[in-house]
Amino acid sequence: MSPPQGSECFAVSEKGYLYAKSIQKQLVGLGFTDRGVKDGSHLYVVSNTQAPAVLVESFFVDSRSDCDRFDSLGIEKIAEAIFKGICEAA
Repeated sequence: MSPPQGSECFAVSEKGYLYAKSIQKQLVGLGFTDRGVKDGSHLYVVSNTQAPAVLVESFFVDSRSDCDRFDSLGIEKIAEAIFKGICEAA
């Protein structure tokens, strides 16, 4: 069985989902497999805050293809994609 690959975002609130969808779109635009936006109500970091919160899983470190994509893009491109996603949703 091959390891999972791609990016996914977790959110709880309506506003959080808007941010998550926008961030996810940007990460998929970099070539990562779209694992979608998921319910993060079971995750402390997004369910125990008053502000809109998103947990971003940008890629899987145990996926060779994800790591290769990360190596070719660099952390700045991934950070920029998350930034663009936040700005577009705001």
